[in-house]
Amino acid sequence: MTDYYLRSTTGADVNSGLTWALAKATLAGVSLVATVAGDRVFISQAHAENLNTNQNYGGASSDNNPVRYICANDATGEPPTAGATTAVVQTGNAISSWSIQAGHWYGITFEIGVGNANNVSATFNNGVNCRYENCTFKLNATGASGRFQSIAGTGRKHFLNSNFRFANSAHNITIGGADFHWQGGSIVAGGVTPIAIFGNYVASSANRVLIEGVDFSALAATVHFFQTVHQAPWQTIVRNCKLPAAWSGNLVNGVNFVTVGCRVCMYNCWNSAARYKVWIEDFAGTIRDETSIVRLAGNTTSLKLTANAKNLNGQPTTALRTDEFVRRNTNIGTPITVSAYVLSDTATPINDSQAWIEVEYLSDSGSPISTHITDGLASPIATPATQAAGPSWNSGAMTNPDSRKLSVTLTPQRIGYIHAKVCWNKASSILYVDPILDIT
Repeated sequence: MTDYYLRSTTGADVNSGLTWALAKATLAGVSLVATVAGDRVFISQAHAENLNTNQNYGGASSDNNPVRYICANDATGEPPTAGATTAVVQTGNAISSWSIQAGHWYGITFEIGVGNANNVSATFNNGVNCRYENCTFKLNATGASGRFQSIAGTGRKHFLNSNFRFANSAHNITIGGADFHWQGGSIVAGGVTPIAIFGNYVASSANRVLIEGVDFSALAATVHFFQTVHQAPWQTIVRNCKLPAAWSGNLVNGVNFVTVGCRVCMYNCWNSAARYKVWIEDFAGTIRDETSIVRLAGNTTSLKLTANAKNLNGQPTTALRTDEFVRRNTNIGTPITVSAYVLSDTATPINDSQAWIEVEYLSDSGSPISTHITDGLASPIATPATQAAGPSWNSGAMTNPDSRKLSVTLTPQRIGYIHAKVCWNKASSILYVDPILDIT
């Protein structure tokens, strides 16, 4: 491992970069030395550079041994012992591309395309893991086609307590790659609110996206979170984030999932005017939390499942499914009944090809292999049967409220968790689900 030093105030790119006294002056100068996986580049807290050429930083990292670019207090020795977050790296008005290939970046503000009207794509690239900690990325170039983009590949992009800012309403963060994780940080005030924060996902990528603890309150109320046609089995979670005041945008604007498995979920996000505890957009429809139509048993919320026209009655793969309800079970060798309560506005009673419960439990005392059981249609050619009558609900203005109980009886043989989902498979129809699983 080799340590290099970067300080614009006293450095020069002809220097070796091996001490503060021989520091490099620019990140481009650092790229002239043969950095290898595991090297460290210490960037002075006083560092400020502005280059007017296209930039491509990093590239020597490996998945488990990155090159580290660390803003640090240059008065604390070699190597420094105190981190800082005040280094600034700018690119000027002549650039058309900007890229960070890989590595662990700490405490740096990147201002991309200062005074630039070009369409600059600020790219987080490469197929290896990248980590951006306490960094800020400001896309100052105002061209409408510019964006931040995380290129598809196998690497993980982890933004920890990092911030973004846009300069055009058409800008966004375009996600690709195997894993995108934004944890903490914010959208910086003073920029332009985009139409959607996150743009088109990269097609044919099986990705995981987790966005948590981010402050979006600097944006206008109309902003959407995602704007795309989803073409891959994406699993996306947005949770515990602060929304713009009186937020009126969509979780996914113009939903057009074209692959079974696409699912975008929002949990515990709110502002002073509205709360969005649950909002799920799925290939098969939408799930929202509901506070008016609830079961009359002291409950204050339900889940509203709105199936879309893609649902095919009797075809379980197209059903709209809730998240899992999970309960720990210690009752062994005795039959128990697992039930979920549902309500729909229909003159024809709900049957087992339209709504059912799926339960997984431990049925073998000598093995952890689970058993799956359902009260759904017994076979693809079975005659649908009406589900059992359920308890009373506050049904609001429904014309034909139909309350049903979805239940299965099982005998667990090991202590462990019971997992259950409610499935709704009636095209272009609504089902309300009590989120409290009943086990008796």
